[in-house]
Amino acid sequence: MKARFSSLMNSKLVLLVISVLALTSFAAADAVRDTTSSWCGPRMSQMCQAGTPYAPQMFQAGKSSPGDPDIFFTFSLGGNTGYADLTATSLGGGEFLATAGTLVVTGGVDKGSYALIPGGPAPFISPSGYFEADNVLYPASDPVLDQYGLLFGKSGLEINIWGNSPGNYTFADNTGYSFTGSGTVTASVPEASSLATLLGFGIFNLATVFGFRRKLI
Repeated sequence: MKARFSSLMNSKLVLLVISVLALTSFAAADAVRDTTSSWCGPRMSQMCQAGTPYAPQMFQAGKSSPGDPDIFFTFSLGGNTGYADLTATSLGGGEFLATAGTLVVTGGVDKGSYALIPGGPAPFISPSGYFEADNVLYPASDPVLDQYGLLFGKSGLEINIWGNSPGNYTFADNTGYSFTGSGTVTASVPEASSLATLLGFGIFNLATVFGFRRKLI
């Protein structure tokens, strides 16, 4: 009887360990999830065209609240590549407002890390006056950004990424650099059902282990 109990316990513990590892892996994956020109064009704000100087501002990235979803954002536009892990609030209808996060530019002229400049969902003027953004994403649409897009900044340098039409985007900074053209931009929202399934599997195995133990004791 003891040998059978030990075998059952070992099997259930193995299943429990697998469940915990699966949950850990899911959380880790979620956490990480040609034309150039120098212009201050009509898409950018009137303050930009007026030459308004940059107004220094401190930006902080972080999760706004435990219930906010994370959106993993990636882009490849011309030679500009990178990703961002964003905290967002659902606006309904497939729209999300990014409220915090960090952009990591891995290729192009603006390599480095930049914090999301908070604002939106109504269009707002960037601290330098160069851009107009709203930080709204549409993960299930193409393009995944509207004509205002996401705004990031660090030490006076601002980066604005926005959508123009399906598969067509603009990556620009407030030094005058801009790329507009075809590229790849994605915004992925973790599926709550997948996490719930893994969590339920782990709880079920834990309950089963202690259930068998109680029964046999």
